[in-house]
Amino acid sequence: MKEVAVGVEGFLIGHEQDFNAMTGVTVIIPPEGSVGCAMILGSASSTRQFDSLLSNHAVSRVDALIFTGGSAFGLEVSSGVMTRLVSKQRGLPTPYGIVPICPIAAIFDLSIGDPTGRPSSDMAARAFDSASKQTPLGSVGAGAGATIGKLLGIACAMKGGFGWASMKIPDGSSVGVGVVVNAYGDVVDPTSDKIIAGARDPQNPHQLLNASKHLMKGKDRPKAAYENTVLACVATDADLNRDMAFLVARMASAGLARAINPCHSPFDGDILAVLSSGKKSADPLVVGSAASHLLSMAIVEAIKNADGIGFVPDFKSIGNLST
Repeated sequence: MKEVAVGVEGFLIGHEQDFNAMTGVTVIIPPEGSVGCAMILGSASSTRQFDSLLSNHAVSRVDALIFTGGSAFGLEVSSGVMTRLVSKQRGLPTPYGIVPICPIAAIFDLSIGDPTGRPSSDMAARAFDSASKQTPLGSVGAGAGATIGKLLGIACAMKGGFGWASMKIPDGSSVGVGVVVNAYGDVVDPTSDKIIAGARDPQNPHQLLNASKHLMKGKDRPKAAYENTVLACVATDADLNRDMAFLVARMASAGLARAINPCHSPFDGDILAVLSSGKKSADPLVVGSAASHLLSMAIVEAIKNADGIGFVPDFKSIGNLST
């Protein structure tokens, strides 16, 4: 399994997964004192405490960001991370004890694996405990049960996963982007403008359908379910306040559109969060530009390293499909 460096000082990532249930949890832990912001871009999101990442919320701190499988069932796993944070005395101080701020967002992954085998708080706690400066790619954590290209349903879909990409920008700050790719649309490699994975032709499973062209031709399709979501996080040590972080999130969202087509469909619950540790001075314009590029690269990495484990085809097992 390919691993890469998180590449942003102080940020840690942990994963835990269940390959029988094909689900899992990913925990991103920023340095103490980090602030966060989020954009909810889709129409079918599933979250808890994400209001703390909105611009009008009184609390700007983030102690951990959690991505989970299990749809709405998975949202309960945040208690496992909160318990760990309380034990470390990390969270919002109140006269009545520490309250960790742990926004969580879920993908729908019940269509493969055992739908009764949902993520648990213990799984989230283990993901927290395993957090490190390195992260595996592909079918790990919340990406374990992720799928893409569901225009014609799961029978013609391919495997999604978790991706990460990072870089140091010229001013000396660093940007990393993580993404759980569970999209309705196809995945496009921006370096070639070629669809690398997505909805497959039901008459020829080794040929990609090209979902966007299929839709524009007015082809019949089954009614789509609300079982698609891309969850993304920009992590940076650049000094961003909440308004600047929102600007970065808005710019970074272009990376989704470059790598997923169609993007932000009525059936997707796409979410993009930004976490800033504020350690280094930086231009948010440059940070946002880097984040946009890295998000599209992370999406491609998620797909190229995914493993369908016999449930759905993946990029590695099928290879380069034609459209």
